[in-house]
Amino acid sequence: MPRAKLWHADGCVNLYFHPWEFADISDKGRFGLPFYVSRHSADGAMLRKLEQYVVWAKKHSAFTTFAGWYRTLAARPLPGYSGAAK
Repeated sequence: MPRAKLWHADGCVNLYFHPWEFADISDKGRFGLPFYVSRHSADGAMLRKLEQYVVWAKKHSAFTTFAGWYRTLAARPLPGYSGAAK
């Protein structure tokens, strides 16, 4: 399903940043990662890219925690979701 359809179906997007996206993992001798994984990690390049994305996203949407999202969901269940915790 295209991303835009998912956004409209659920009304939310879950962003998860991996811990290594905040670290310099460009040392091939130490980490042994391929270039396509580590190419933006040196000098904080990936961190700047992530920050730019979050700044852009905040202009176009609201951010919340999982707890805040769940409270909203429990008050107004989405179609196809019961909202009941098991």
